[in-house]
Amino acid sequence: MTPPLPTGWRGRGLAIGLLLVVLAVLYAAVIVPLLELYADREALIDRQHMLVEKQTALAAQLPELKTRAAELRNAAKDDKTLLDGDNDAIAAAALQGKIEELASAGGITIGSTESLPSQPQGPFRRIGVRLALSAPYSGLIKLLAGIEGVRPPLIVDNIQIHTVTRQASPANAEITEASIEIYGLRGDTTTDLAAKR
Repeated sequence: MTPPLPTGWRGRGLAIGLLLVVLAVLYAAVIVPLLELYADREALIDRQHMLVEKQTALAAQLPELKTRAAELRNAAKDDKTLLDGDNDAIAAAALQGKIEELASAGGITIGSTESLPSQPQGPFRRIGVRLALSAPYSGLIKLLAGIEGVRPPLIVDNIQIHTVTRQASPANAEITEASIEIYGLRGDTTTDLAAKR
């Protein structure tokens, strides 16, 4: 036989205690996880709102950045930083013509000219020529100084210099024979076409 349940103040105190225990277990098992889930969701929503605000600000800057990029592209074209030519062969011919112009101004004889294979260099193509030339040493120095000041800028590489003594003509007794590679850059049209698509 089960003992009788307490009655009176004692029974009421026991009932209130049991109710408090059930409420504490219910709070710990259900309410606390729901509050934590709510706080996590609220933090996630706040992060997403901040991300949306940043992306909106960046999207608002996009037209201005495109305009600035177009201005810089046009300024670069006007500044003559790249070789002219619709293709590599035309650009190489323009480069060769520029070098021949500088060489003739310095009294240099170009023995041979060879176009070098073009190579991609990021958004550009490197166009080059190899020259074999004969000149007094001072003429070679004038050519190199002329190349340094020319626009578009050119790059000199792989210089090989040999001095030849000639007995027949005392005025030009020492002639410098040199092999030199000169490079310039032109825009890579394949990159431009890919960017436009």
